Order: sequence, then C-alpha cells, then structure tokens
Amino acid sequence: MEQVRFRKSQMKQKARAFKKAFVCSDPDLIKFGVTGKVTDVLDHSGLAYEIYSDIKANPTIQNVQHGVEAFKDAEADYIIAIGGGSSMDTSKAIGIIIANPEFEDVRSLEGVAPTKNLVFLLLQFQQQPEQLQK
Repeated sequence: MEQVRFRKSQMKQKARAFKKAFVCSDPDLIKFGVTGKVTDVLDHSGLAYEIYSDIKANPTIQNVQHGVEAFKDAEADYIIAIGGGSSMDTSKAIGIIIANPEFEDVRSLEGVAPTKNLVFLLLQFQQQPEQLQK
C-alpha cells in the first residue's frame, strides 16, 4: 500500500493521472469543515471526487461493504482518507477489497490476510490534535 503525504501544491501534480477520487471522511469532520479543506483543493484543481461518509467509530463490516459498492458506483480510481482511525481503517479495507474481491466478506481480512494485489492508491490525511481544538 502506498501512503503519500504532500503539500497542496503537489496534490494537482500527483492526481493528474487519475480520473476520480473517492473521499472517505466521517460525518463530524465534514460538519466541522476539516474535509472541506481537502475538497476545496480538489475543486480548485479541477479534480473530480465523491465523498463517502457512512463511517462510524469502530466501523462495521456493513460500513466497509457499503463503501466498496459506493466506490464502484462512483467509478473512482483512487481513495483519499481524511480523519482519524475509523476513516483510515474503512478506506484501507475498501481499497484492499477493490483490489482483491475475494475478500468482499470483510471478515476474511482479520489478522494477516493473504492478499495478492496491492491496495488502490490511498492518500491519507490524518487529523492533527491541534485541529481538534480549533
């Protein structure tokens, strides 16, 4: 799995080869404008995206399965995860299943799963503690 961290100015250059982002973020981060900081950059850069926010604390198998279907429906080709552990875990599971459909039951990913294909490109933006206080 490739994890990339970069500045806003680098986002446009990195994403040029892709068609559409699948942005995973929990509802609170959308409500408090954290997700908007990333989607504003996507908008400004003219990059297509779709937001997936059916993410709960301690994500369920159903959250992941809905995310896989939403990713397919969106016709996205990369994932941007914004937030804390729940968004990161959900987006990683979605990426693994998209690349390895034999794990679509989600439960078979527990422990060390013998996946054959690398996860789709996953860009992660972790919420920093100082962002929570603002």
